[in-house]
Amino acid sequence: MQLVHVPYKGTGQSMQDLLGGQHVVAFDTMPASAPHVRSGRLRALATSTAARLPAFPDIPTAAEAGLPGYQLTTWYGVFGPPGLPPGITKRLHADLVKAMETADVKEKLAGVGADGTISQSPEEFAALVRSDTARYAKIVKDIGLKID
Repeated sequence: MQLVHVPYKGTGQSMQDLLGGQHVVAFDTMPASAPHVRSGRLRALATSTAARLPAFPDIPTAAEAGLPGYQLTTWYGVFGPPGLPPGITKRLHADLVKAMETADVKEKLAGVGADGTISQSPEEFAALVRSDTARYAKIVKDIGLKID
């Protein structure tokens, strides 16, 4: 398949153009797409997650849709300045875990196909950031991606 990359600065304009018919396919997050999928204005072709999303069990994974090995998971993180005291990091992490475990937050996130589980320590999250940075840097280099 040949696709033309259209460099939007964010989801808002891309989603508006997708809904308006200016382009026919987009790669976006489920939280941004979920309302439009539920309303029938968009058809989700696949998720890039390893397993189907509990909130959208009818949407196949990319692997199920014919792209074996294709997996990309969106994650969100909270970052602070270099040298942030460990005690503050620990407290912020504990408060975030507590907030993410509330029924209200879990329900809202699940409703848009997001997993609000914080299953990592701050050190594990830092390792994930380093790992993903290296992974995507290799992809960028391998395909010769350049900034226009």
